[in-house]
Amino acid sequence: MRAAAGDEVAAAELRTAALAVARVVLGVVNVVDVSEVVLGGAGLRHAGERVRDAVRAGLGLAMTREVHPVEVRFSDAGEQAGALGAASAVLHEALSSTWVGVHVPAREIVISPVAPVH
Repeated sequence: MRAAAGDEVAAAELRTAALAVARVVLGVVNVVDVSEVVLGGAGLRHAGERVRDAVRAGLGLAMTREVHPVEVRFSDAGEQAGALGAASAVLHEALSSTWVGVHVPAREIVISPVAPVH
């Protein structure tokens, strides 16, 4: 990684990106009021420590963090985090209350939206 190798331009870009991530996480934490933030994905493999530290520092700027601290850690899923998140979103959508499974004689399950009843 160029930033770790001493490239000042790359290090400045990484700091800018890390602070942008920190601002977004701070906004989400303030709205959702979570106690843990889990960072993951292939992009954090090399820059992870710097991004995590920036997120922690950004969260420390919020006045309520002393009352309600937020843990920031890396996902245990490693590079598979994106694929697991996508699969989780698909399963959540398929199993949510707005979708139903319909049993067909061929023992297949077809997922379809619920039609409004008039």
